Amino acid sequence: MSPGRKCIYCKSGLTGKQPREHIIPHALTAGFQPRNLTIGCVCTACNDYFGRTLDQLFVEDSILGPLRYRHELKKDTRRAPLPDEGRLQLRYDGKLVELHSKPDGSDYEVGLVTQVGFPSRRKPEGQLEYFPLDALDDALSDPAIDHGKYHVIGQGGHFKEEALAALRARGLTPGLESDEHSVFPREPDGSPQTSIEVQFEMIVDRVIKRCMSKIGFNYLAFAVTEKLHTSDWLLRPDFDVVRDFVRQDDATVTPCVSTEIELEAQRHMGGKTQVPPGHCATVAWSRHGADVEAKISLFSEFSWRVALSRSFGGVTWDLRSGHFWDLETRRVLPMTPAR
Repeated sequence: MSPGRKCIYCKSGLTGKQPREHIIPHALTAGFQPRNLTIGCVCTACNDYFGRTLDQLFVEDSILGPLRYRHELKKDTRRAPLPDEGRLQLRYDGKLVELHSKPDGSDYEVGLVTQVGFPSRRKPEGQLEYFPLDALDDALSDPAIDHGKYHVIGQGGHFKEEALAALRARGLTPGLESDEHSVFPREPDGSPQTSIEVQFEMIVDRVIKRCMSKIGFNYLAFAVTEKLHTSDWLLRPDFDVVRDFVRQDDATVTPCVSTEIELEAQRHMGGKTQVPPGHCATVAWSRHGADVEAKISLFSEFSWRVALSRSFGGVTWDLRSGHFWDLETRRVLPMTPAR
C-alpha cells in the first residue's frame, strides 16, 4: 500500500525510508498487538520535530504522564517525570494533593499539599476554599474570601510552622489547624483507605491543542490511506489550517479544538457509562457535511473534538472510520462511527 508521494504536513517528497508515525504517540500505546496503528506519510524531519517538541511535552507535562504508569504502559514510577503544579492540579474533596512515587516504584501515593482554607462566597456555607502558600496573596486580595477564619492543613513534620509563618508575614494570626489524618478517608479499623478518587485540573495550552490536532490528522491519514490506498487526498488546501497549526504553530488561523463531555467510546458501546480503559479515535463528516471532524478520547478519561477542515471545497465521500485501543487486552479494535 503506497502511503503517498508527499509528507502530509510539510508536503516535501517522501523517500520511502521515513519512520512510521504513530497515530497516538507510542508512549501512550506501547505493547499493542498484533499491530499498533501507524502511517508512512510523514517525513523524517516532521517525525523528529514532533517527537522533540510536541509528543514529549504532551506525555510528560500533563496528566497523561502519570496515567501511562498507572496503566503499565511504562514501569517504575520512580523514574516518571511529574507535571509542574502550574500546569496540573490534583484535588481530593476540594483540597490540593500531589503525587509521589511509592518506594518500590509500583504505583503512586497521594500526599497533601500545605495549604490554607478560607470561607468563600463561592462555596456552600461551612465549606472552605483552599489555597497553596504561593497563592495566599491571591486569596487575600479576593473579595469573595473571608479572612477572619482559616484552616491550615498539610503533611509532614513542619507544615504548620511553614504555613503559620506565611500567614503571619501577611498580618494574620493563627487560626484552626488540622493534619492529614482528618483529610484522607480511613477504613473502619482506622487504617488509611488504599484507593481514593482525585479530580484534576489541567491547563489546556496550544501544545495540548496541537497534539490533539496531530492525533486527529494522523488518524484521518490512516483512514484515508486504508480506503484510497494513498494519502495524497490530504494535500488539498482544505487541510492547510490544521497542518500549519500542528507543524508551525501558525497563530493566524487556529482549528477548532474543544473538549467533549461524553467520551467518544461511549457512543460506540451502547451509551455505556463505564467503558474499558483505553483510547479512541474516529473521523467523519460533521453534521452539516461541510467539515471533517476527528474525535479523540485518551485513557477513557477525557475526550476532544478537532475540526480538520472548514467549508470543504471538494466532493464528499464516506470516510468514516474508528478504532479503540483497549488497554486491558492491548489490542486495537475497529469501530464504525454513525452517519
